[in-house]
Amino acid sequence: MNIAVIGAGIGGLVFANLLHQAGVSVRVFERAPALLAKGAGITLGANALRGLDLMGMASAVERAGSPIAQFGIDDARGRSMVAIDFSTLKERTAGYAPVALHRSRL
Repeated sequence: MNIAVIGAGIGGLVFANLLHQAGVSVRVFERAPALLAKGAGITLGANALRGLDLMGMASAVERAGSPIAQFGIDDARGRSMVAIDFSTLKERTAGYAPVALHRSRL
């Protein structure tokens, strides 16, 4: 079976990698002439890391990024509107905790 993946973004490359690991012949097509590091940071939640772990990639992503212990949103005056403590999340999500990293590292 031959599969074509259209788009070499994060989703396309992960999907192509998964197909390749399953022994499927896959070609990735991308309109851009080169893959450039665009954008800024990305946060991967526990569910994304679990999916990456199924492909054998979670440990490498965790090493490339930084775990997120806390998350917050402040208003324009610096007052806290939302504060979330992720420090115990790993225990409640089968060993996965959110990770932040630059898109180019992913």
